[in-house]
Amino acid sequence: MARSVALYEGVLKEAIHKYKFNCKKGLSDPLGRLIAEHLKGSDIPIRDIDIVIPIPLSRQRERERGYNQSMLLAEVVSREFQVKLDVTSLKKIKDIKPQFELARAERLVNIKGAFVSCEISNLNVLVIDDIYTTGATVSEAVSALKVAGAKNVYVLTLARAVED
Repeated sequence: MARSVALYEGVLKEAIHKYKFNCKKGLSDPLGRLIAEHLKGSDIPIRDIDIVIPIPLSRQRERERGYNQSMLLAEVVSREFQVKLDVTSLKKIKDIKPQFELARAERLVNIKGAFVSCEISNLNVLVIDDIYTTGATVSEAVSALKVAGAKNVYVLTLARAVED
């Protein structure tokens, strides 16, 4: 199950862009609260979630940016619902081209095999990411988590891009 708080447009798109590409880390709290508020009325069973996992960045990308924007959002959600934040079980093992630079078909190939997870047997997982475009990134992450034994994996993103 994958859900998004809102469409990737207007003021939210501007805020995410500043947050992600202009080092406006201070936006993590209000943007994370948007996710948490949405989750309260969502069909994602938050009471059943065992761990919250952010989509990881490659080491190189995190060094370049200085932070993982999805991790900061996940921290807010974790704190709000008092669910364990897990930043070690899912790893990005492949440094890829930025997905936003690629067409849909290229994204699917680009992200293939990019994630690996250590064992998380029988846990219900909530994956947090900033933007859902084609779903390629979250699909690969979810696949890695399921291979590692996750019971159920739910995905919640801040925004969903609408493809033309």
